[in-house]
Amino acid sequence: MEQFWTIFWSAIGIIAMGLATWATTVVTNWLNTKIKDKKMAMHASNLFNIIMNAVQAVFQEFVDALKKSDKFDEAAQKEAKEKAFKIITTQLTPELREYITQNFGDIKEYVMNQIEAVIYQLKN
Repeated sequence: MEQFWTIFWSAIGIIAMGLATWATTVVTNWLNTKIKDKKMAMHASNLFNIIMNAVQAVFQEFVDALKKSDKFDEAAQKEAKEKAFKIITTQLTPELREYITQNFGDIKEYVMNQIEAVIYQLKN
């Protein structure tokens, strides 16, 4: 009978160790997905702030003056967007560049679309 209990508790120990290993793997994977989501959220937030600040700076320094002198035409609009794009791209870290290319593709296309979106938000 004593051998039975020894084998029984050994089997329980092996099963418990297997379950603990499995549970650790599940928890680790879950935590890693949460960390990635936090990183993505941080990148998205940083990127939004960079774009918003660049558009506002160009508006304040360039667009507003041209509008006051009634010289804000289509060419000036294009120039303003290019100025904002240059400001944004100089502020992009390698991590943000990677984030954009992995999630959205072309950096210029994505940033220019975001500039348009911010301009639309500021107008409305």
